[in-house]
Amino acid sequence: MTVRSKNLKLVGALGAAALTVGTLGAVSPALAAGHDLTYTCTGNPIPLGAVDSTLNPGTIPAKLAAGQALTQHMSLVVHLNQTQTGIAQAAGDSVDGKIVAKGPLAFKLNIPTTAIDQTLGATQDVRAAGKGTITASKVGSFTVNAGGINATLNLTKGGTTTQVTQSCTAPTDGTQTMGTIKVTKDKTKSKVSAKVKGSKATVSDKVKSHFGLKATGKVSFTLKKGSKTIKATAKIKKGVAKFTTKSLAKGKYSIVAKYAGTKNLKGSTGKGKVTIK
Repeated sequence: MTVRSKNLKLVGALGAAALTVGTLGAVSPALAAGHDLTYTCTGNPIPLGAVDSTLNPGTIPAKLAAGQALTQHMSLVVHLNQTQTGIAQAAGDSVDGKIVAKGPLAFKLNIPTTAIDQTLGATQDVRAAGKGTITASKVGSFTVNAGGINATLNLTKGGTTTQVTQSCTAPTDGTQTMGTIKVTKDKTKSKVSAKVKGSKATVSDKVKSHFGLKATGKVSFTLKKGSKTIKATAKIKKGVAKFTTKSLAKGKYSIVAKYAGTKNLKGSTGKGKVTIK
């Protein structure tokens, strides 16, 4: 944790109070319900300790394809009670900052510059909102869990800014679970091409998944001209499987390339032609 201030005594007072993070409320129907959880925040010399929170991750879909990333609005709100608001009043006329999380449930939420209510005995809501992404990496039942966060609060008063950064871990008591998603195989597409050199042909199959997972495994090739059939199998390297034929008789050959798929990717078939002159 880093602290930058001209008034470290005041920062220490700020750190003595745990911040309460709560729901933004009815931003949209997808954000009508939040998830209550308590982060454990560490820092030296100002650990916030247990930070109660409510996270709105947006809509948790019932199904995604492997490799698919769903980006949507996510939010938090920091609810300062009377004591915490009083400390904030002493430290600044305004507050801003950010909250960042990485992992399968990732987000970057910004706290816009917010005026601090200077009324004696006031409470204060500090809103954080932004974009987040839920990423499904493999086929199966995917439990969406909240991960650790890094939080920064900047309190500004006159020309002095007090910055407190915290590294916070998510709970493991079940409250970190946002929902469960069924992850299915992603589609793939095979694109066949061929290059001729003399009486030989180098046949390629470029395999791409719809959501960007790297294709692995093998491709089976079949070349046909009349009753003549040539078969070969090639391993995919950097998204492409290819092989070079032996000398072929002149004529036009049809090409069929079949990708079998993997546990996360569906198979696909590509077709093409090559002519030996």
